[in-house]
Amino acid sequence: MPIAKDTKKKTHKKRPAAIVTYSDPKTGVSFRYPRKYELASGDKVQPRIDGLGPVPMNFVQPGGSAVAMVAMPPTTYPGTDFTTAFFHVNVNRSLSEQECSQFGIVDTRNPDGEPMDAEKLQIGSTHMEKTSNFAGDAMKQAETQYYHRYENGSCYEFVLGLGTAGYGTDEGVEAINHDDVFAKLEKILASVKIQTPEQEHQSVAKAPATTTEESTK
Repeated sequence: MPIAKDTKKKTHKKRPAAIVTYSDPKTGVSFRYPRKYELASGDKVQPRIDGLGPVPMNFVQPGGSAVAMVAMPPTTYPGTDFTTAFFHVNVNRSLSEQECSQFGIVDTRNPDGEPMDAEKLQIGSTHMEKTSNFAGDAMKQAETQYYHRYENGSCYEFVLGLGTAGYGTDEGVEAINHDDVFAKLEKILASVKIQTPEQEHQSVAKAPATTTEESTK
């Protein structure tokens, strides 16, 4: 007697997308980031470097508000002095285009001790201004990179931050490759898109920010 074959098809669970897209209709900002990163959004979000406190906005005038932040898991680089890394978005609607090209905090790591002018650069097809800042001591360090972009009458600020601690003071702790960390954060920056915020429509202005999974194909 022939053995009946099992005609049931095996079902394969769809793997979650490795990359997701964050989109905020209120500010028009969207960007892509790894699913494993932690997302926080809202105007009260403020990044922090472990042991060194919050990372300030870097506009030349007050009026900025936070949009969203994604942070790498603290276990991303085991065995190293890595503690924190994040990509953070702020926006200030009260600045002119000229003011947007300036920074309240500038890089002072100049051999002459004088503040360094902001760097003008192009990321993709977008022109931005950039400056950086360093803070800390022998125990804990914080390195931040600030990028400004003027679009739709608003100044958008993108902050890339890295916190480290323990190298040179704790045995067995290796120094993290800073370029490697910032390269990952810069991929998020390069994915940023800014559309015209539809704030004039009240229903849209109240729409929440969303995240969208991307196809794994």
